[in-house]
Amino acid sequence: MKPEFIRDLAFCVLLGSSTVTDLTTRKIYNYITLPAIVFGMAAAIWHGGWDGFFKSSQGVLAGVAFLLPLVLTGGMGGGDLKLLAAVGALEGYPFVLEALLYSSVCGGVMALWALTRAGRLVDGLKNCVAAILRLIFPLWPPTVGERPTEIMIPYGVAIAVGSGIAYLMAR
Repeated sequence: MKPEFIRDLAFCVLLGSSTVTDLTTRKIYNYITLPAIVFGMAAAIWHGGWDGFFKSSQGVLAGVAFLLPLVLTGGMGGGDLKLLAAVGALEGYPFVLEALLYSSVCGGVMALWALTRAGRLVDGLKNCVAAILRLIFPLWPPTVGERPTEIMIPYGVAIAVGSGIAYLMAR
């Protein structure tokens, strides 16, 4: 059995189990993500030595760095962060950026769908525009209507789908 097969199998189990738990319980459990991080880093050391370790570590750090501000502001859960860190540990640094890009697109589509179902698409789009304008012009007025963060989406599913797409694109 090839070592890549075992890593790919772990990657598929990580994405599949995270998707199921996020859809059913709205949680991504540590017993799924933390062993995947340890396994990914150990496999990277085993197959790539110090270079593999650094590539895997950079993947973990990139996953954490990009999602940590969202977790700290309450826009995302810690399980989502650990899921992306596990993806980074298993697949390494350049891959995690592609996975994040595809995950963002998937998450955006999911958010539009959720806002549409809730009948709040216009308010949600106004809030997005206002948030972007506040980044450019800090004195821009706050969002309108209800906060779109009250509509929760299982972002772990977006991370899993985006990571799966990145995986297929890389092969």
